[in-house]
Amino acid sequence: MDQSENELTRFLSSADEETRQQILSLSKQDMADLYSQILAGNDPYAFLKTLEGRKWSGKDADGDILSQGDIYGEHPGSCGYCSSGAQGRWSYGLITRVLTVNDYQSLIDKGWRRSGTYCYKPINDKACCPNYTIRLDVNLFKSSNGQRKVLRRVDTFMNGNKPKKPQKVKRKKASELNDSYSMMLKKNVRDSIQSCIGRSTLPKAVELLLHDDDFQISIKRRRISKPKKRQRKLSDSKENSEPCTHEFYGLMSNVSFLISSHLKRQNPSISLLPSEISTVIVNSLPKECKASECRGFINFKTTSTFVEGITDHEEKHRDPELNSSREEKVEVSAKKTLTFEIVPSEFTTESHSIYQKYQMFVHNDSKSDCGEKQYTRFLCDTPLVPVKDQNAPKTYGFGSFHMKYRIDGKLICVGVIDILPKCISSVYLFYDPDYSHLNLGVFSALKEIEMVSTLSHEGFSEDFHYYYMGYYVHDCQKMKYKAAYSPSVLLCPKRFSWHPIAKLTAALAVSKYVVFSDVDPNGSSEETDLSYDSSKMLLVVNQKLVKVTNLLQASQEIVKPYLQELASLLGSD
Repeated sequence: MDQSENELTRFLSSADEETRQQILSLSKQDMADLYSQILAGNDPYAFLKTLEGRKWSGKDADGDILSQGDIYGEHPGSCGYCSSGAQGRWSYGLITRVLTVNDYQSLIDKGWRRSGTYCYKPINDKACCPNYTIRLDVNLFKSSNGQRKVLRRVDTFMNGNKPKKPQKVKRKKASELNDSYSMMLKKNVRDSIQSCIGRSTLPKAVELLLHDDDFQISIKRRRISKPKKRQRKLSDSKENSEPCTHEFYGLMSNVSFLISSHLKRQNPSISLLPSEISTVIVNSLPKECKASECRGFINFKTTSTFVEGITDHEEKHRDPELNSSREEKVEVSAKKTLTFEIVPSEFTTESHSIYQKYQMFVHNDSKSDCGEKQYTRFLCDTPLVPVKDQNAPKTYGFGSFHMKYRIDGKLICVGVIDILPKCISSVYLFYDPDYSHLNLGVFSALKEIEMVSTLSHEGFSEDFHYYYMGYYVHDCQKMKYKAAYSPSVLLCPKRFSWHPIAKLTAALAVSKYVVFSDVDPNGSSEETDLSYDSSKMLLVVNQKLVKVTNLLQASQEIVKPYLQELASLLGSD
C-alpha cells in the first residue's frame, strides 16, 4: 500500500490541476481501483478516462428517476411589491434540470416555487416583503357573494345577455348614486380609510375589506324633508324664479357599519362602534366634502338643487315598462360556447400572442420584454417529469400543463398549472384584455378549484384536495385577493406548519415577518426532517451517482457546509 501511495504521489505531482481535482473527487472504491491500476503498471490516465465514460442514467439503483439541479445560492433582487430598491428581495435558488413531481410537492410544502426551470425560496426574515405560501383545502371552500357574482356574469355573457324577468320598481328609502360628484365622494372616503390605516387610527385588518369583491362604498340620497317654513319663504320671495341653493345634509354613506361588522368577524376582541369609525373617517376627509358624523353615518352637505336634480334625472330615465306586466324589451344576442382544454406545457404561437397582448396591456411591458424566448423560458419550460400511473389523473397525469379557455373556439385565457400528488399549483394566468369585464382572474381560480374537486374523485389519493395559489404578501394590495378564497391557510416560514389567515391578521398588522407557529401553536403540520444526515444524501460526481459517505473524508468536509445549508432548506430526504 505504501508503494501505491508513493506511485500515486508521483502521479499527482506530474498531473495537471484538472486531473488532480478529478482524483480528489473520487469515491473510496474508485480510489482503490486507481491504486490497483498504478500498482499493475497500467496507465492511470486511461483508467480516469473510463470513469468519465460511465455516464449516470439519472436513475437510482432501483431504476427510479432522481431530481437533478445546480445550487444557485442565496442572492438579493429587486422587490416587485414595494419600492425598497435592489436589495429588498432575498431568496435561495436552484437551477433544476430534472424534478420529480413528488420532490416538487415536498419543495412547495417547504416554501419553494418555480419559474420555468428555476426554483426559489424567499428568505423571509431578510426580505422587505415576506412571501408566505398560501393554499386552500377545496373540501372546505366556501365561495363569497362576489365570486358567485363572477360566475353569474360569465354565465349571462355565454347565454347572450338573457333578459331578466319583469319586475316592479319599488321606491327605495335611499337610492345609490353614481354621478360624478358622488363618485368623487366615494374616492375621498376610500382614500380617507386608507390614510387612517396608515396612521393606525383604524386597524390594519380593514385593508382586507377594501379589497374584498363584495365591498362597495356607497353614497346614497337621504330621504328627508326640507323645513316647510323655509320653503314658503322661498316661494314668496321676489327671487323665487332662481334656483334654490339652500345647503343641507342630503347625501350619506353607511361605510362605518360595514367596517365595524368586518372587524368583529375578523377579531371579536376588536370593538369599534360605527360612530367611532365614522368620526375617524370624517376627521380625515378633505374640507370640501363638507362631511359630518351622525350616529355612525357619514353625511355630506349639498344643495337642495343638486338633490332635486338627481331625483328629476332618475324619474326621467326610468323605464316605464318596468312598472307594467309586459316583458322587458332587450335584444338577445347569440349564445356562446365556453370550452376548456388541458394540454402539456408547450409553446404555441396562439398562446404567445395572448400572453404578449396581456403583458403589454396589463403590466405595461414592452414588446421585447415578452417575446417568444421570454415566454418559453417563463411559462413553457419545466423541469417536472410527466407521470402517468395508477395514482395520477386518468386523462392528464402529473406534470406541467396549460389550461386553455375558449369562447366559440377563440382562445381568450390560459392558466399555467402544475398537477402534483397532493394539489393543483397555480403558476400564472394571462388572458385577452378584451375580455377583462368577465373577471377572468377570479373565474379561472374558481375553475381550477373545481378541477381539484373533480380530479379528487378520479382515483387520486386521499391527500389530493389542495389548491396552491403561490405566495401571499400581506402588505401588497394586489396579492391580498388570495385571502378571499376561504378558508385559506399560510405556511409557517420556520416550522412549515399550516395556519388559518384569520388567526394571523393581527400579528401581520404589527410585523411583516411572523413565525406563525408562535402565534398559533395548534396549526397542522407534517413530519419534516431538516437535520443534516450524510447517509441519506447522494451527489453526482464525474457523471456517477455517489453516496456522500463513500467520498474521502477530506472531500466530505469540503461539501458538508453546502449540504447542511441544503438540508435546512430542502430536508435531508
